[in-house]
Amino acid sequence: MSLFVLDTDLLTLYDRGDPVVVGAVGARSASDLAISVMTVDEQLTGWYTLMCRARLPGNLRIAAIAVENGVVVVSRNRRDFSRVPGLSIEDWSVQ
Repeated sequence: MSLFVLDTDLLTLYDRGDPVVVGAVGARSASDLAISVMTVDEQLTGWYTLMCRARLPGNLRIAAIAVENGVVVVSRNRRDFSRVPGLSIEDWSVQ
């Protein structure tokens, strides 16, 4: 079997739901797919640039990334984060 390293432009198409790219990726086993650290850096830089252009405060940037990726934000700052619809928040500092 071959290992396939996905470049940033293809990964962007995958993230956007391009049917051809999604089909090609889905036809392969996850263990046959990889991305380079450069692709990770380019993706993160792109997302950060978009957030900076939107002039969102830091916590809203974190919230936007979390909502987009369906992950949970772990923070004591419920005041700011609770205003974001669809954001999952956990506070591990309380029982």
